Amino acid sequence: MRKLIPMSVVATLLLVALPIVSAGAGTPWMEVEMVVEIHYDAGDPYGPFEAEGPAVDAGLICASGETLDIYSRDHTRNEEGLSRFTVIKRFTCSDGTFDVRSNIINNQIRGFELVFWRVVDGTGAYEDLRGNGTAFGMGTIDPNVSIETFNGRLR
Repeated sequence: MRKLIPMSVVATLLLVALPIVSAGAGTPWMEVEMVVEIHYDAGDPYGPFEAEGPAVDAGLICASGETLDIYSRDHTRNEEGLSRFTVIKRFTCSDGTFDVRSNIINNQIRGFELVFWRVVDGTGAYEDLRGNGTAFGMGTIDPNVSIETFNGRLR
């Protein structure tokens, strides 16, 4: 027997999904690479970033600026070296800011880290910025500094 979906459910889904699908539909996705030098020596992690790629060339984001972790939550529930946490990093440029939420899965025993990010907020020139991608850490330069590279697309 086939189950029918009530029209109210279909209408609600369309009302929710239509703005998401059409938002920015006329703007093409552009690739970006953002390299962040993260400092851990005082308070919340912070540091400079440099960006390059078609998204920078088109003026979607600035080529350099500063970052600051404005939110961090550890979701770890495993005692076997696996940790999961969320970080929101604010990227600051001279013409506004944009916040990137990273969902991170780290396995210290097996030596891997998975990072998925997306733009969740913006001000000034970045109020309508959208984007997502992956990131990876390149280890520490010294005990208080590491490098993280964000690759993805913006519009």
